[in-house]
Amino acid sequence: MDKYTLAGPGAIFNIPCTITKPGDYYFDRDLTWSGDIWPAIGVSATAADTGPVIIDLNGHTLSGGNSYVYASGGISVSTNNNPVTVKNGTITRYSGLIGTSSSTGLIIFSNLNLVTAHLPPGYYGSGYGMTINNSNVIVTNCVFSDADVGISIRNPGSLKENTVSNLKWYYI
Repeated sequence: MDKYTLAGPGAIFNIPCTITKPGDYYFDRDLTWSGDIWPAIGVSATAADTGPVIIDLNGHTLSGGNSYVYASGGISVSTNNNPVTVKNGTITRYSGLIGTSSSTGLIIFSNLNLVTAHLPPGYYGSGYGMTINNSNVIVTNCVFSDADVGISIRNPGSLKENTVSNLKWYYI
C-alpha cells in the first residue's frame, strides 16, 4: 500500500499517510492497516514552519492490523518550530504506538489509550507504547496497557496524570 500525503487540513481517511501542512486533522472513522507487510508508519506528522498541527482521533481507533501482522509505527511526530498535538483516541496493535524524533518543537499527547504494543512472534525486541526522543513533550491523561514497554523517555519531558497497567517494563 502506498503512503499518501494529505493535501491539507481535514479528515484522515486512509493510512499510511503523511501530514506536512499546518492545520487541524481529524479521524472520522476507525482506521486499520490491512496490508500483509509492515508499513513504516500509520500517520507521520511533521509540523510545517508556517504553523501548528493538531491530530484529533475524535474517539476513533488507529490499528496496526490483526494479531499476526503488527505494523511498525502508529503515529510518528517531528517538529522543530511549531507545536504538534495528538489527542482523543486509541492507538493499538503497532510494535511502536507513538514515537517522536530528536526534534525541539513542542509535542503534546493527551487523552490517548495506547494498548497492545508487541512485536509479532519470531521477532526480537520490544513493543513500545511511546518512545520520546526530545525534551519538549507533554504527555497527559494517557492510558498505557498491554505493552512490552509503556514509555521510553530518552530526554526529559512532562508526564501528568497518566495510567499504566499490564506492562512488562516501564522505562522513564
